[in-house]
Amino acid sequence: PGSLPRTDGVGGVQIPVALAGLKATDPARYGTVNMVDPTQLWGMLADVGRLIRAGGAASPLGDAPVRRIYMTGYSDGGNMTVRFSCEKPGKLAAAGAVSATMRQSQSSLGRCEPSTGTPFIYILGTEDNQVLYNPNVLTDPIPYLGCTAAFRCNLSAKAAAKKWADLNHCTVGPTNVKLPDTVSDGTTVEVDTYSSCANNALVELYSVINGGHT
Repeated sequence: PGSLPRTDGVGGVQIPVALAGLKATDPARYGTVNMVDPTQLWGMLADVGRLIRAGGAASPLGDAPVRRIYMTGYSDGGNMTVRFSCEKPGKLAAAGAVSATMRQSQSSLGRCEPSTGTPFIYILGTEDNQVLYNPNVLTDPIPYLGCTAAFRCNLSAKAAAKKWADLNHCTVGPTNVKLPDTVSDGTTVEVDTYSSCANNALVELYSVINGGHT
């Protein structure tokens, strides 16, 4: 919502800011929301989920029945979506990240080993200058701690999709399809799909050729 304060990142300092912003957006609805775990931003999400499941006037969805919960995010929000999907398996029907991939530390240090798969979609621009589509590990060293630039911590787009496909035990793919170019904006889209996954948890990567951090 437009009334939420702008933040420069997701971290411990931003957690109380996010909570205060949520309450300010709609005090009647979100005034009772608190942090289930004050060290994790999704503690707030968990409490919002409690309101959704409760239904009634306090729920963001009113009395609409809740059967499936999906999660998506852009940039840092995409990073949070990936991490939530890693650490809270089985909580989401599906998830997606836009202009984000997966942290090297999550992939290489065993921090993403969910017990059950989550269907996942990635959308990335090949010319993104903040989250590089295909970072060069020879010229862009990847520190595991204290990253000085977000792109230096990330897997490439295709590596992130492959990692998630491995986590979901997909056995077919990637199959590549070029989508029809229906808008003359200088971009085209290709889709890599991993299928025949456990619990039908397929993985897709939408590559926006010539697209940026959008």
